[in-house]
Amino acid sequence: MRHHLQFLRVVFVAVSFCFSFASVGFAQEETAASITGQVTDSTGAVIPGATVLVTNKETNSERRVQTNEDGNYVVTPLIPGSYTVTVQQTNFKRYVQTVTLNAKDRRGIDVVLEAGDITQTVLVTDEAPLLQESPTTQSLISGAQVRELPLNNRDFMKLTELVPGVSSDLADETALGLSNRTSISINGMRRNGINYFVDGVNNTDGGSNITLLSTPTIDSIKEFKVLSSNYTAEVGRSGSGTVTMVTRSGGNDYHFSAYEFVRNDRFNANSFFNNRQARNPDGTVKTGFTVPKLRYNNFGGTLSGPVTLPRFSEGGPSVYKAKNKTFFFFSEEARRIRRATTAATATVPTTAQRAGDFSSSLGLPLFRTTANAQCTTPGVGTCTTTPFLVTELTRATSFPTATLARRRSRCCRFGPCPTAVPRVLLSAPSICRTLARK
Repeated sequence: MRHHLQFLRVVFVAVSFCFSFASVGFAQEETAASITGQVTDSTGAVIPGATVLVTNKETNSERRVQTNEDGNYVVTPLIPGSYTVTVQQTNFKRYVQTVTLNAKDRRGIDVVLEAGDITQTVLVTDEAPLLQESPTTQSLISGAQVRELPLNNRDFMKLTELVPGVSSDLADETALGLSNRTSISINGMRRNGINYFVDGVNNTDGGSNITLLSTPTIDSIKEFKVLSSNYTAEVGRSGSGTVTMVTRSGGNDYHFSAYEFVRNDRFNANSFFNNRQARNPDGTVKTGFTVPKLRYNNFGGTLSGPVTLPRFSEGGPSVYKAKNKTFFFFSEEARRIRRATTAATATVPTTAQRAGDFSSSLGLPLFRTTANAQCTTPGVGTCTTTPFLVTELTRATSFPTATLARRRSRCCRFGPCPTAVPRVLLSAPSICRTLARK
C-alpha cells in the first residue's frame, strides 16, 4: 500500500509539472513576438534551405530554422528583447542584423544575400519599422520610460494616460494589492471591460474588473502595450481594450539594485492654511508655523542572474550552473507612510443634544401642551412654548434616567464641542475644548 501511495505521489507531481510548463507556454503565446521574412539573392531569386539563427543577447538562447522552397521562414514564439538574426547559405556572405522585439511584435525581415565566401559578413544595423504589420492598434510604453519618467506614487498605470484615446480618474495616491483601482477608459469604452495581462496571464480581478490581482513593481517591468482596437483572438475577452505587460528576466550576469524614494516634511514648504493660522495639538493658536508631519518611504531592490544550485549525489560537477539555460529575477518593493491628520469637518452633538434635548432633531420641534402632551405649534391654542425633551419621552418608556445620563456622558466626552462657526475641530479624549479664533 505504501508503494502505491508513493507511486501516486510521483505521478501527481509529474502531471502538475507538465501542466505548469504548459501554462507557461500558453502564457508566452500571449506576449510572444515573431520574425518572418524571405531570403533571396541579389537577382531576386529565392534561396531555399538557408539557415536562419535567432540569438537572444541576454541569455544566449538560440532558435534555428530553415527557409522553405519559397525562401520563406518564421521564427516564433520569441520573448521580447534584443536579438541577433544571422542568415547563412553556402556560396553567400553571412548576413547579420540586430533587432529589438517588443510584446506581440510581428517583425518582417527580408534578407538579400550577396554572393561571396561564407566567412565574410554583412552587418546590418537595426532600424525601427515605420509601419507595424499587425492590424491591432497599439501603443508601446518602453521599460526606459517606465523607470525614468517621474511617476507620482510609482504607479505604472499613470503612464497609460500618455496613450492617445485613454482617459482616467486615477487617484493621486493609489493603493497596492487588492485595494488598488485601475480606473481608465480606452476610446470612451467602459472601464471595467479592459483586460490586464502580466506575461500573458490574466491579472484582472473578476469581481470588480477594475482591480489588479498583482501590482508589478516599477523596476520589474520590461515594457507594456496598450491595445485599443482590432485585437487578435487570444485577447478578445473584453471589448474595451487590453493592457499587456512583460516583466524583466535574468541573464547570464548577476545584477543587484537598491533604491529608496523619500518624502519628508523637512523638505516641504508649509501649507497655506498652516501659514494662515497654525495651532498646537491642544487647539491653541501658536505663533510659529510648522509643516504637517510627513514620512513617506518607498524602498526596494532587484536581484537577477543565472540559477546556481548544488547537486546531491547526481554525479558530475558538484554545482549546477545554469548559464545560457535557467535564469531568475526577483523584485521587492515596500511603502511606509506616516503623516499628520489633515483638517476635516465633522458633525457633533449640539449643546442641547448633549443635555438630552433632541426635540429639534425629530423633524418639527416638540413642545409641551397644557395637558402635558406633545405639540409642534408653540403659542397656538393649548401648545405652550416649553420644549418637550426626549429624556421625558424615555421616562415614559421606563428607561432609567441615571443610565441615560451615564451613557450620554461617556459617549460625549470623546467628541469635541460644537463651534459657533465652521472651522477645524480637534478631538480631546477626556475634556471638550472650544477652539478660539485668532
